[in-house]
Amino acid sequence: MASAALAQETVSDSVIAEQRAALAANTDGKGFGPQAPRNIDAPMGENDRVFADAPPFTEMNL
Repeated sequence: MASAALAQETVSDSVIAEQRAALAANTDGKGFGPQAPRNIDAPMGENDRVFADAPPFTEMNL
């Protein structure tokens, strides 16, 4: 699969920086930002935040 092979390519830091800047500009002043289950700015991947369990799927609007 060509798309699977493309998913394995490395992206440069400048591309990531451009994407982060665009995301910051798009969400500035809107009361929300990027969503991630961890702090993606922490290079060590250490995250002390604790999240509550999601409700049962039967209680969610999926």
